[in-house]
Amino acid sequence: MKTVFIEAKSNIDLIPAIKENFRFLKDYKKIGLLSSIQHVTSIKDVEKYLKSKGKQVFIGKGSLNCKYPGQILGCDQSSALKIEKKIDCFLYIGTGNFHPLGVFLKTKKPVFVLNPFSRKLRQLNEKDREVYERRRIITLSKAKKAYNYGILVSVKPGQYNLKKAMEIKKKIQKQGKFAFIFLFDTLDPKEFLNFKWVEAWINTACPRIIEDEFEKPVINADEFEKIYK
Repeated sequence: MKTVFIEAKSNIDLIPAIKENFRFLKDYKKIGLLSSIQHVTSIKDVEKYLKSKGKQVFIGKGSLNCKYPGQILGCDQSSALKIEKKIDCFLYIGTGNFHPLGVFLKTKKPVFVLNPFSRKLRQLNEKDREVYERRRIITLSKAKKAYNYGILVSVKPGQYNLKKAMEIKKKIQKQGKFAFIFLFDTLDPKEFLNFKWVEAWINTACPRIIEDEFEKPVINADEFEKIYK
């Protein structure tokens, strides 16, 4: 079955938000621009404005998952990683912390998040990192103690990884524990309530799924490898 993806783009003018917050970027000479699909085709306007103010601007082209230069996804920060060594900071245009947090966790550069609607700018900081890492440590500890595991396999294009799920299942069984594979398209956390006997979930799909709120611990495949070396 063919899949049709419809891009949802905003036509909001990004420049007013940039002008109001430009003072926060004055100490950074080389700036990397990032955005989600909503604003990614408009960041050229931001690039032009920043250059007019004497800044050097970099927009990376990521993997095939990222159609546009500067675009980042929840599970793909390659556009940022391509220019990480060239820049002093990243400026993400968009709402929420979901996408830029992935960049912040994978790079050692300052990350600024600019909401073009509220025109408010926020810099992600070490507290954001600490809160995230503390949550992961607690979750991993709980997952390691589990006896019955559910392994999540997405059927979405680019996320399907049944082979990895089978490998994980075998490793769990070698530990004398039980593992069951669950295939899904759109993941609804409420569906987990139907499987109360599963004590921990292992995700082989988009790695950012683990940031949702779940009743039971959910870890990624690479995290599983760390606790069962």
